[in-house]
Amino acid sequence: MLDLGPASDLSLRVYSRFARWIRFADLLGEAWWPQAQESAAGLLKTVVLPQPGRPYDLVFAWDILDRLFPADRPRLAEWLGDVTGPGTRLHAVVRAAEHATMLPLRFALLDVDRIRYEPTGPAPLQSSRLLPAEVAKVLAPLQVVHAFTLKTGLREYVAVRR
Repeated sequence: MLDLGPASDLSLRVYSRFARWIRFADLLGEAWWPQAQESAAGLLKTVVLPQPGRPYDLVFAWDILDRLFPADRPRLAEWLGDVTGPGTRLHAVVRAAEHATMLPLRFALLDVDRIRYEPTGPAPLQSSRLLPAEVAKVLAPLQVVHAFTLKTGLREYVAVRR
């Protein structure tokens, strides 16, 4: 299991019921976006991302797609292709409405059916919102199989690697 957010004791408690190998990559941490004009992927180009000995079965991408500039999203998709295998599931959250929060969010799993999120960081997101067709294209080689729009203006996606 791979969580692209910061390590969270709450999430780890939930994950440990289902996975023997859990890695937090913290791609969403403040170190990845020190200035409002920089996207996380600008730094991804110079950082060696974790490569597992075998593909991850489950990836929590959280709101990383909202934090990347459009030109930088293919690098993340390429990396996801390298670290996932057939049957991998990915969960992502994307800002769906213009009125949705413009600040980066921090996520923690409270239980299998509850997620807590809160605004974090000093800088608003710089990229424009992603439309559903764009999310499907960005997540390739994973295929979106479920999408849910939340009252908060966020959209949750579940994608599977065929």
